[in-house]
Amino acid sequence: MFRLEFVSLQANLLSISVMKRLKTVLGLLFGVVVMGWAVPFYPHGLIASPVQDVVPQAPDYADASQWYVNDQQGVADIFYVISTETGDHMEDSDICHFANTRDSLQRSQMLMEMAAVDTFYTGNLNYYSPYYRQVSMNSLGEGENQFQKRLPLAIDDVRRSWQYYLKHFNRGRPFVLAGYSQGAAAVIALLKEMPDSIAQRMVASYVIGYAVTEKDLYEIPHIRPAKGATDTGVMICFNSVASPECALASVSGGNQLCINPVNWRTDSVGATFVYDRPLERPKPDTLRVACDPEHRLLVVSGFKNQEVLPVIGIPGNYHNYELRFYHPFIRKNIADRVAAWLKESSDRKPLTPAPEGKHPFAIIHYGCHGESCPELTEEGARRMREIAWRMAERFPEVINKDANHIGARSLRDTRSLLSMEQMMIQISRVCGIRVYHNATEAYSDFLNRQNLESCLTDPNGGALQHRLLQYLIHCTDTAKTFRQTAVFHIADKTSFFPLVCLLDVNGYGSEIDSLATLEERGRVADYICPAGANLQWILYRKDADDEDVWIKVLLNEREASLPLPSDHAPYYRLSDFKTYYMEKVK
Repeated sequence: MFRLEFVSLQANLLSISVMKRLKTVLGLLFGVVVMGWAVPFYPHGLIASPVQDVVPQAPDYADASQWYVNDQQGVADIFYVISTETGDHMEDSDICHFANTRDSLQRSQMLMEMAAVDTFYTGNLNYYSPYYRQVSMNSLGEGENQFQKRLPLAIDDVRRSWQYYLKHFNRGRPFVLAGYSQGAAAVIALLKEMPDSIAQRMVASYVIGYAVTEKDLYEIPHIRPAKGATDTGVMICFNSVASPECALASVSGGNQLCINPVNWRTDSVGATFVYDRPLERPKPDTLRVACDPEHRLLVVSGFKNQEVLPVIGIPGNYHNYELRFYHPFIRKNIADRVAAWLKESSDRKPLTPAPEGKHPFAIIHYGCHGESCPELTEEGARRMREIAWRMAERFPEVINKDANHIGARSLRDTRSLLSMEQMMIQISRVCGIRVYHNATEAYSDFLNRQNLESCLTDPNGGALQHRLLQYLIHCTDTAKTFRQTAVFHIADKTSFFPLVCLLDVNGYGSEIDSLATLEERGRVADYICPAGANLQWILYRKDADDEDVWIKVLLNEREASLPLPSDHAPYYRLSDFKTYYMEKVK
């Protein structure tokens, strides 16, 4: 473990010595990627530049000297990627535009931020920060395109360090993934290729002083914007300015996310705090910060120091103050989110093991569109993708590249069509099927849905639910003819809620005497039928010749009970299931 004498670990504030260094070094931190450019990965040692740059020796992450580690035997980890701390330097007689992780001077520059952030944020958690061949500050002077062409090498180092961390350091603990400026670009790249099995342990990601673009939101299902102080599995992002005119396009251009790190709100309601700058002014500043929802920027007022960020800075842009302004609030927030994640983890009930020898082979999904308003918002689209990837994560035996039948059927309205499309985008990533709306064989079933349409929009009241249930039972018979299959349906709440009652899932079909008892009996509409509500029928058998098929029903991804006898509830014999419900809908 590395430790510097000038770092104080007793409080959230840095010692005077650290503040002096931060004034000169952190003042040079900056993000340098034009937003909207998707960061690609390149093979180790290659860079996408037409001119071959001088490249230092790659870090070996099995070498302890290539890490800053503070292992406190904590319950969770912070993996932090530093921002731009180094400039051009000489490698033999050539100018090098990448940090040399073995050069003592450049290591000391990188170590300063690593140690400062450890003091800022770690608390009782474990902290891991890799040295990497970051792109130099001077590269921006050659033009943003040149910096972008060099960036993949730096990200490849971070990627390898991340893989080493997961294999040798993490040991299955929950983690916080954080980066600042150039380091934040690497965080987004890691999220882009993060497997679901790893993402489920992510407490939160912190993308500080960098933009999350609309393309990032669309392509990366693990980016879920934070909505408050304790939601988990989410991304925290902010960029500080005096006014929107002070924003730097190279840092926050195209940004779609902003949360206030003082009051953890995403609207324009502000918060006030005292920022003490002992080395800069004898009197602390009282700052007010508020999100600008239109420009997705964090607007700061009351700051008297107008020091301009070198190279790319303009007055009123506070990119170089992101770490210093908010560190007490972020430190507490990381601890709060870790605590929330641990509580949620203890509350998560694992799926009940299937009867001996039985394995899932088919899923019949019936759900609602992802939005309560007439149009599908980005949040609704993300909701549908997340439902799909959780299904793939839970039932890899069914949803994988060997799936021999994936069906998709939907109502005709735009909201339902787009909800289904979002689910299929995620499923296609798992199964390796390229899905184009209205174009490919994978969607031919989806587009030929006239028969289902009449079933889902029957005006004859209860007859709708009977026909719908008969249809879904027919789907189970069809599923038995496939080795593995999944069929998805998107309708709306007018058919979903009554179907749940007809099935008597969790006793929701029973009669009640008083509306006042609805809530105490768990009959809360937002619980039974939220946006994206879904029933999943999971079919189990030993092999393709096994006629003793079992079924389990999930309501909104939770195991549900049915009014059927079973020695293995929540699993029920499919033969009993069909007999009971077909008699019910005669």
